Amino acid sequence: MSSIHASSLAAQSQNSTWSDDIACLIYANCSTCHNENGIAPFSLTSYAEAFEHRFQISEAVSNGSMPPWMPDPHFQRYEKERYLEEDQIDLIKSWVDEGAPSGNLDTAPEAPSFSAGPDITNPDLEVRVPAYEVPDLPDVDLYRCFVFDHGLPRDRFIQKVEIIPSDPSLVHHVIIFQDSSGTSEDLDDEDPAPGYTCFGGIGTDAAQMIAGWAPGVGTVEIPAGFGVKVSKNARLVVQLHYPEGNAGKIDDTQINIQFAAEDEEVREIIILPLLNHFFSITNGPLAIKAGERKTFHQQFFMPFDV
Repeated sequence: MSSIHASSLAAQSQNSTWSDDIACLIYANCSTCHNENGIAPFSLTSYAEAFEHRFQISEAVSNGSMPPWMPDPHFQRYEKERYLEEDQIDLIKSWVDEGAPSGNLDTAPEAPSFSAGPDITNPDLEVRVPAYEVPDLPDVDLYRCFVFDHGLPRDRFIQKVEIIPSDPSLVHHVIIFQDSSGTSEDLDDEDPAPGYTCFGGIGTDAAQMIAGWAPGVGTVEIPAGFGVKVSKNARLVVQLHYPEGNAGKIDDTQINIQFAAEDEEVREIIILPLLNHFFSITNGPLAIKAGERKTFHQQFFMPFDV
């Protein structure tokens, strides 16, 4: 760091306030999870809340555990990333060390709001997992697939998708596939309970991933003029991961989809999951015993010229 930049940062940190410097960082990088309807253990949508948790904030940004963002920003930057630059981390730490002054709260950025209800209120397609009670499977994480007939008479392109777990403490992640092979329907028919057990995929390599959810992900909106195609002759297959220790809990995750207008010219987006537990590992299977360190290799062939 140059001496000029260091002295400038030191001068700024001496006068940093919630209103002028810190609120915008917290709202952009933390509040999407840290809100009263979010998955985080406490809310950060006001100065009072941030002040109460100021020492936790300082420690978390200092050790890099928050905000949780794993891509290397020196290699590639992404839209809507949750990432703090080193000088921003230093600014937050200095603000806390200086007593976390509020500044003029009348000039602070407007706090974001997070509704407990759906963001897509009038979806073109809505599916909901049938009320499924997680069985008692000691020491086992359950991956369960549910098959839906979307009823579309023609191909459509996803513009927005919103996945709403009914119990965020139960659902680890969600992946939505489309399957035209009929395999998922056969597997569903073979299992008397709602859906069927699946891991690493949905039971066929012919399925295509079209959407997903993990904690912290809200509504995904695709840029205008682009979309993920949902084929008219496919079935939607929703795979949910239920971690162990959730026996007896009931899930009925909801999925809302908004399509691009039928007369809109759309460029197709294809989602290609490069990692697969079965088909792309060249020295599998993916199994690691406690205390063991292993290296695995995967090989992936692009299905088209790039």
